[in-house]
Amino acid sequence: MRMFALAAVLLGVSAFSARATPPDMICEVSDGPLSFTIILVTNYSNLNRHSIIPLALHHSSLTITPPVANLMPSKISLYSKDIAGQWLMDGRVDLQLYKQEKLDNGRTYSVNLLIKTKSTGKQSEESGHLIHKGIYQLQLFSGSMRDNDGKLIKQFSGDVICD
Repeated sequence: MRMFALAAVLLGVSAFSARATPPDMICEVSDGPLSFTIILVTNYSNLNRHSIIPLALHHSSLTITPPVANLMPSKISLYSKDIAGQWLMDGRVDLQLYKQEKLDNGRTYSVNLLIKTKSTGKQSEESGHLIHKGIYQLQLFSGSMRDNDGKLIKQFSGDVICD
């Protein structure tokens, strides 16, 4: 009887593990002078695969060509430590990424990227992941937005697709 119970538990765990395999969710934008690719390591929060949870950020980047008034580099790398917030409700995956750095010349710049998406309920034929559609807003500051001594120098917004 114990062997049967153990086998049932192991079978249940393996079935859960197979369904909970983390998908990588990739959000991409190529919109005029701005392009970015955000690669999230995610996991399903339930067995019916309706909600996902961002766990970490693979090396991601955003590029602005030409650079904005030479106040920041044209390519900015983003990492897990740059995830400032995440909101997960009703099929939504909303993220806030914030990065602040000092340049060699001593100037500080900061980047605030907000991505708001909602699941379409459809799966990508290429990746097999759920497709999320929404909007992004990117704000670029000279100085620090967090310390409230930054000056907004450029803002971008548009549509984003993540799958």
